[in-house]
Amino acid sequence: MSPVSPTWGPLPTAAEVTSHVARCAPARASDGAPWAFRCVDSSGDYVAIVYLRAQGDVVMQREPRGGEWFLPRAWHRDAQWRPVDGEGMPVGRVT
Repeated sequence: MSPVSPTWGPLPTAAEVTSHVARCAPARASDGAPWAFRCVDSSGDYVAIVYLRAQGDVVMQREPRGGEWFLPRAWHRDAQWRPVDGEGMPVGRVT
């Protein structure tokens, strides 16, 4: 039997992001935790890793190599998401 990857879902809530940060990066919560997002457009299926953190009830995003935190753009909000560990491997969603 082969392992089953956690399913893709909508942009996580602030509570999901907070839970994943607590599980994945508790010592550096201000750095957020990695999430994979997948979108499909005319060029095909695109997957990337970004970091998410919650500020109150708002989910903020930044690129993996640092930079400024920003609100997810429309195409990020419409994408499919799943949490990943520090190696980029999918992990289950926790609320």
